Amino acid sequence: MFFKKPLETIQSIQDFTLKPEDFKHKTHLRLAWELLCENEAAKAVYKACELLKAYTSHLGVADKYHQTLTVASIRTVRHFILKSKSSDFEEFLSEFPILENNFKGLIEQHYSLERFTHESAKKEYLEPDLLPYD
Repeated sequence: MFFKKPLETIQSIQDFTLKPEDFKHKTHLRLAWELLCENEAAKAVYKACELLKAYTSHLGVADKYHQTLTVASIRTVRHFILKSKSSDFEEFLSEFPILENNFKGLIEQHYSLERFTHESAKKEYLEPDLLPYD
């Protein structure tokens, strides 16, 4: 799998130049895509967690970081990358519009609301209780 992979999202989060108002759902998807293009899955998960913990802490909103959501997001994006024929991020999103249009529904296939919203899910990764990831 070969992607054109500009890493501007990783860099802007790493150096804290990404404006909070620009950190939207699509930015999260782009971060996952960039990390997975550059790293194997476990390392991408680790880097995403470290980047987002540091970024939210820098912004003074560390309580917004959600470990389970971060890991589940990387695993979800990876699932689609493995099926993708796209050569860049925008093509990837066009190929799998559900990532933008119903990401919550994808997560809900794996997690009950009770498990996903449990207080410990924010601080540590909880495995899915409905459908395991590949």
